[in-house]
Amino acid sequence: MPGQKNLVIVACHSIYKGKEYEDIYSDDSWYLKDFQKDEPKFYIEHILTGIKLANNDSSSVLIFSGGFTNPAVPFRSEAMSYYELAESQGWLDKIIGRLFLEEYARDSFENLLFGLCKFYELAGKLPEKTTMVSWKFKKARFNFHWNTLSINNYKFEFYGVNNPEDLSAAIEGEKKAIAEFKISPYGIKNNLKRKKQIRNPFNRKFKYDCPIFTYTLNLLKSV
Repeated sequence: MPGQKNLVIVACHSIYKGKEYEDIYSDDSWYLKDFQKDEPKFYIEHILTGIKLANNDSSSVLIFSGGFTNPAVPFRSEAMSYYELAESQGWLDKIIGRLFLEEYARDSFENLLFGLCKFYELAGKLPEKTTMVSWKFKKARFNFHWNTLSINNYKFEFYGVNNPEDLSAAIEGEKKAIAEFKISPYGIKNNLKRKKQIRNPFNRKFKYDCPIFTYTLNLLKSV
């Protein structure tokens, strides 16, 4: 990837299930958990924001990050779902050859880490700047993840796009998640470990080889 030095990661949150792409904003077209009601329009904003950021920086690579998290859908990852939706709408014309999928991430820490590893796999180096696209209320969490990786000599920017309609509930849940990550920064203990296992129903094993993160990747392989 000559000339590609920056990375934009879109953290995926669900899987689009429609065979036709006429009702992309409809809840019925997505595999949603109860708390995700009425959220597809926000996921689509995340997709469009990632594409816009990549369009504005020709030296960037865009990665959709999200694994095969739903036991009812063995054939489509969250990342592939986002790609297929965007492609069906004709949104990707300007970034052909600069969009890639990361299909192993089970949580937010892995969205960031595996996105970086995918870039390393493609470019043989870490990106000079990484931009993480997600919910606004997750800014503190992703800043914590970045600090956990101990690569502060590289640039990081969090781009919060929007918030769910029930923001108060989201913030309460986020406080608990951050507290859990502070106990287990890699998400390999207690409830965070269980979430990783639940979100990997097909027991898929990632194969990233990113020397700077070897220790962390080996820990994650055990979960």
